[in-house]
Amino acid sequence: MSTNFSSLRSARATALAKLNDEIKKENTKQGADERFWKLGVDQKTKVGYARLRFLPAPTGEDVPWQRVFSHAFKLNSGWFIENCPTTLGQRPCPVCEANSKLWNGPGADKDGSQDVARERKRKLQYFCNVLIIEDPAHKENEGKVFLFKYGKKIQEKVQELCNPQFPDQIPTNPFDFWEGADFKLKAQQKDGYQNYDKSEFAEPKELFPGDDKAKEAIWEKQYSLTAFVAEDQFKNYDVIETRFLKVITGAGNDSPKTAADAIKRDAATPEDAKKLAASIDADVDAREEKKVRKTRTKKDATPAEQEAAGTAESYAAATDVPEDEDAIKSFFGEMLDEN
Repeated sequence: MSTNFSSLRSARATALAKLNDEIKKENTKQGADERFWKLGVDQKTKVGYARLRFLPAPTGEDVPWQRVFSHAFKLNSGWFIENCPTTLGQRPCPVCEANSKLWNGPGADKDGSQDVARERKRKLQYFCNVLIIEDPAHKENEGKVFLFKYGKKIQEKVQELCNPQFPDQIPTNPFDFWEGADFKLKAQQKDGYQNYDKSEFAEPKELFPGDDKAKEAIWEKQYSLTAFVAEDQFKNYDVIETRFLKVITGAGNDSPKTAADAIKRDAATPEDAKKLAASIDADVDAREEKKVRKTRTKKDATPAEQEAAGTAESYAAATDVPEDEDAIKSFFGEMLDEN
C-alpha cells in the first residue's frame, strides 16, 4: 500500500503482479457456505452414508431446530424463489392464496389446476446443528460441528424417536448429549431423487461418555438457528405478490432467469451472493455431462399449464430442464427431494 507519491512510483514493479492476483481471485469460484455439511454421494452408485449426532439447542435458544417454508418453481423461463411468510405464523402469502384458489376451483382435479398448485406449493426445510461422527466421503469433516439442512422425511424419523408409536419403544431425545442417539444417514437414488428411507437412529448412548468438558466444547461451537427465521429473511406481501405475478405472466424483464440469479438477487451481502452462486456452479459442474431432458410438447401439457405458459413455445421454454434445475435442487437439498 502506497503511503505517499514516492512509494507509489517505487511500487510500480509489483503493482501489475498484485492486479493479476486480484483478477485471479475474482475468477476463482468461491466455496459454498462452509458452515453447512452435505452428504457425499457416489456419482456412479448414487449411494451415500454418514453417521452424525443431532446437537442440543444453541446457547440462548430453546429449540434445537428451525423450520422454514419456501416456494421454488420455474415458469416462463424464470424462477420464483422466496421464503414463505407462513413460516412465521398466520401471515398471508400471495402464492399460497393463489394455490388455494387453483386447488379448490371447479373442475380443478380434471383440468390440471391441482397439478399447477402442487408444483408451486410451499416446501418444508429444517435447519439444525450436527456433529459429524463418520463421513467416509470426506474424512476431514469428522469431529466437526456443522449446520445441517434437511427435509420432511428425516424430520419424521426424529419425531418417531421422540414420540414412538409402539409401547415397547422408549421415547428418546436425539438432540440430548447424554441420552441421545447417533443418526445413520443413508441415501440412495429413487425415481431420480435422493431417498433417505433407509436412514435410522442407532441405539441411544452418551456422547463422549463421562467427559462433560468435551460436550461443552462442542456446544460452544454450535451456530445460531434463529437467523433462519428472522424478519429480514421474509419479504412483505406486496413485494412477494409483485414478483409472483411477473413470473407467472412472464411480464417484465427483471424476473431471475436462472436459480443462481434468483439467489444472488436475494443474498444478504455480496459475499453471500458469491457463496450461494458458487454452490450452484459447483453442482452444475458436477453434472456437466448430464444430458438435458427432452422438452415436453404441447400435447403433454395440461390445459391449465398451457394457459399459464401462453403459447406452445413459451410453455416448452418454461418446462425445459437445463442444468440449472439440478443446481436449484441441490441448493434446496432435501426440501425438493423429500416433498
